Amino acid sequence: MTSPALRRPPRRVCLGSIDDFPPGQVHQVGAQGTMLIVAQVADGEFCGVRDECPHLLLPLAGGALDGTQITCPHHASVFDMCTGDNRDWVRVRSGLPLPRWTRRLLDRGKSPPGLTVVPVIVEDGKLYAEL
Repeated sequence: MTSPALRRPPRRVCLGSIDDFPPGQVHQVGAQGTMLIVAQVADGEFCGVRDECPHLLLPLAGGALDGTQITCPHHASVFDMCTGDNRDWVRVRSGLPLPRWTRRLLDRGKSPPGLTVVPVIVEDGKLYAEL
């Protein structure tokens, strides 16, 4: 196990100009071998997460964005892109909507996992991710 004192500090990676990330759109970007999705969720406020839904590790790119919330395009789970919080877990299976009681049964009493948040920083008109 790595000691906290031995962990490397986060590395800042440029994702591009902030003009490349218009508001209200989800953008898939690769950074140092890691796929991310980034969105400008409000004027000048950016959020980023690893591009994988914790349900089956499928990509979130292509999911619908509503404010800070992204819906997984595969099973309709809803997550907050800024906090990583799971807002609604696996709402669809095989194309059919699942009732809430069925979803709770599938969870087996566990709290559904959230997303891995990646800090994004705006500096001098550029967007950076800390990996």
